[in-house]
Amino acid sequence: PGDVEAARKANGATNVAVLEAAMDAKVKRAVVVGATMPPWLDKIAEGYARGKRDAFEALGGFALSGGAVVVKPSAIYGTRHTESGYPIPLAPVMAPLSYALRIGRPVTRYAPSFLDGLLEPPVPVHAVAQTVVDACLQEEYEEGFVALGVEAILERC
Repeated sequence: PGDVEAARKANGATNVAVLEAAMDAKVKRAVVVGATMPPWLDKIAEGYARGKRDAFEALGGFALSGGAVVVKPSAIYGTRHTESGYPIPLAPVMAPLSYALRIGRPVTRYAPSFLDGLLEPPVPVHAVAQTVVDACLQEEYEEGFVALGVEAILERC
């Protein structure tokens, strides 16, 4: 239970506080990195999932007064580093997997529901970053609520 609340706070309450401060300061646009949220995520990462939903809900409130964008990636890959700083590049495995899942989309759409989320193509961290920058700067996101999912992120590869 403590881990659940800590994860919920880290992924939700922190974002909610920032969004509330932005609304108070009359900021015109907010961008939040959310996540693709398959139903089974609640069972294995309840705090993370609940926190992301808390942030998503707060972003919806922000949209009433300005532009609100949620970027919803699937698994994100780049270079990870161990505690000792050793780099582990994930692209050699994840990029081909992402490509295979993209070209297999017509087939994977008919997969059983327990696979929801597992068949979303992983996205490179640089594409997530570019999507966030675009959401911050492009005029099309000045008003209302927009969700940018995996397809929109992959367009930036």
